[in-house]
Amino acid sequence: LGYSGQVTSGVTHELRAGLNRSTIRWDRPHPEIPTLEAGGVVLPGSPLEYGFRDTTGNLEVNDNWLWVRGSHLFKAGGGLQVRHENGLLSIAQAGEVIFDNFGDFKADSPLQYRIALDRTALPGTLKIPDPERSYRDTQYSFFAEDIRRVSRRVTIDTGVRYENFGAPVNIGQVKDTLVQLGSGADFPSRLASARLVTPGAGDQEEWNADNTGLAGRFGVAWDGDSIRPGLGLPVIRAAYGIFYDRPFGNLWLNVRNNSVVVPPGIDCDTNGLGPSHSICGPVSGRFVNYLAPVQVVLAAVQSGNAQAIPGTFPSMTLIDRNLRNGYAQDYFVSAQRRIE
Repeated sequence: LGYSGQVTSGVTHELRAGLNRSTIRWDRPHPEIPTLEAGGVVLPGSPLEYGFRDTTGNLEVNDNWLWVRGSHLFKAGGGLQVRHENGLLSIAQAGEVIFDNFGDFKADSPLQYRIALDRTALPGTLKIPDPERSYRDTQYSFFAEDIRRVSRRVTIDTGVRYENFGAPVNIGQVKDTLVQLGSGADFPSRLASARLVTPGAGDQEEWNADNTGLAGRFGVAWDGDSIRPGLGLPVIRAAYGIFYDRPFGNLWLNVRNNSVVVPPGIDCDTNGLGPSHSICGPVSGRFVNYLAPVQVVLAAVQSGNAQAIPGTFPSMTLIDRNLRNGYAQDYFVSAQRRIE
């Protein structure tokens, strides 16, 4: 939606608002069925390791004013953007059942069972992590600009802009598990004593918002051709400015995987490993129904005192709590000459 109107003979007002909603997704067909692999061959079914969904809604409003007075052209305005993001990344949520060969597959005797686990519940409890997340990000900006015609040949442009990109806030029921640095004299020492922290209810800010986005800009133009047309003197322009860049989604979305661990596999073979390393049934070493719901299988693992779960994949993401927005200092000088 847009509105543009002449308030007075020298004042123009423009207001624009837009709403956008988009979804990117690919689903794992029949997510209730695990991936089956025998002898290195993926059996008929879905080979996808995970499903993905990201739904983003944006509301953006911009308000601009233009005022002409004498040799000055003033511009001022501001903008507001509110973004909501909902989605999931379901790594190994359905599980993967690995058979040593096709004979074992025929006998319902798997070698390993692989499933995503909640890292924060280990080692005492085996449970499936919740991949659903919801975020909100509020951004706003203000600017003022003065274009002044100093003389017939010289124009000066000065301006200032303030941008606040805020910080993404987890507003969903499931919060992100954050890596919190410990104490120490240097970063390696603080990293060595780091721990995982999951906050309770309420909004969760992924990092502290950067409120220092004030930027100045300056430009000048000299029209040499206006001195005497036909002399071939150029038009010279020069400008300098600071421009901030809003954080992109992939910078922080992987934080939601900090609560997920996918171990190499839980052994299912009772031969030589003993019952403490088994989730196999009592008859002929058969596995507890691997097509049963994941929680049923995990309950069998839990009751069987399964082996220690290594927590190396996926890697965790650490975000600096005082993360600053990226910016660029841009400047240029140009000369333009008209050829007749």
